[in-house]
Amino acid sequence: MNKEQLNELIPTYYKNKEKMESYKKLVDKQNKDIKDLMEGEYSYEVGKYKALVSTSTRVSMDEQKLMTLLKANNIKGVIKTIEVVDMDALENLIYHNEIPKDVLKRIGECKSEKEVKSLRVTKER
Repeated sequence: MNKEQLNELIPTYYKNKEKMESYKKLVDKQNKDIKDLMEGEYSYEVGKYKALVSTSTRVSMDEQKLMTLLKANNIKGVIKTIEVVDMDALENLIYHNEIPKDVLKRIGECKSEKEVKSLRVTKER
């Protein structure tokens, strides 16, 4: 571990992150204000700057509604059934000792762990 580098990097990181967050808030507000002011306009030029506003439509499917429609019209072969473990029911069986001991011991083998490193830098007041 290089303490000199860390002693320099951590305070610099904090200051830069703080600036970035304040600029992000400012830019987001300006973005909204510009779009609001340009309502009904496609482009606007001021000096060397040009603002363009475009509208796009993102389409997503309401799968529950689609499934209901397909089932109601007897459309076959397009709906999958996915098996999942009911964790509440499993927990209840474990609590009431209704799972054989040898199976209970092996449930732990089904768990996986992932190590995640996180960084949070704050400034003392």
